Amino acid sequence: MKKIIQILILCIFVIISFCEKSEAYIYNISPNGEPIITKNEIFQHYIVDILGYQNYTVRLKPLSQYWVNVYDPTSIIPISFTEISTNQNNYPLVYNQEQEIFTGSLNSSANFIYSIKVKNINGFKSGIYTSNFMFTSDGHDFEYTMEINIRPNAKISLNSNISKITLSDNDVFNVNTTVYNDVNTKIEVDSNSDWELYLDTSSLGNLIGDYFFQIESPIGNVDYVLQEKTQLLGGQNYLIAKGQKTYDNNIPAKLAPTNLNVRYSLRNNLGEFFNEGTFTNNLIYRIEEK
Repeated sequence: MKKIIQILILCIFVIISFCEKSEAYIYNISPNGEPIITKNEIFQHYIVDILGYQNYTVRLKPLSQYWVNVYDPTSIIPISFTEISTNQNNYPLVYNQEQEIFTGSLNSSANFIYSIKVKNINGFKSGIYTSNFMFTSDGHDFEYTMEINIRPNAKISLNSNISKITLSDNDVFNVNTTVYNDVNTKIEVDSNSDWELYLDTSSLGNLIGDYFFQIESPIGNVDYVLQEKTQLLGGQNYLIAKGQKTYDNNIPAKLAPTNLNVRYSLRNNLGEFFNEGTFTNNLIYRIEEK
């Protein structure tokens, strides 16, 4: 009787051990390092941890048609813009279609690294986007929400770095004259987020008269413009315009031209003639995310 009990215990032990070794499953997925961002693409590495004792295959299926902006759900990126890469291959992703992404063998535990690349991101609204995915390993499912962060990218360009005011002979000898710049400064705005544009006069320097500026002919996604004629004073930070992202809602997004013109003028406040010479004053345009 004693021998029978020993044999039963041994058989149960073998069966339990065999069942445990037959399983391979994912128990954790986490980002691996900081994202890599180029002008039009974003890369994020992830590490997958697996437990088990056998050969395994990992499959991935997108559960969402889009990456969705968590702050503005109307801003979406198609999942078809996404590609997954492992050290075995690159795979384009299709909504609700399962894709084999990795195979390997296990002896207790293992991990592998994959990378998500989302392309054509230029013009999509800045913010954190998420999308849901199902990972499957030998019948075991692991649902995971991945995220990408499209950072604000606002920039401006000028038609010229110099705004020139030229005084003719008549202007020089007219103590009540007002003279305008030869060509208006045109500012073009390119931003994937709401923006504010400032005119900084902290480096203005000494003035030979009263200087003024005025914003004219705004075009595009502009919500506010300082249109009244305003005197330039040193040490100021003038909010001269603000607006929305400068891309349309097409997929992929296209740049919607957004620009404005700045007109400068000089008024003689001396009560006497201007002295001959070239006089330089520095202005700084600065764009910020709203």
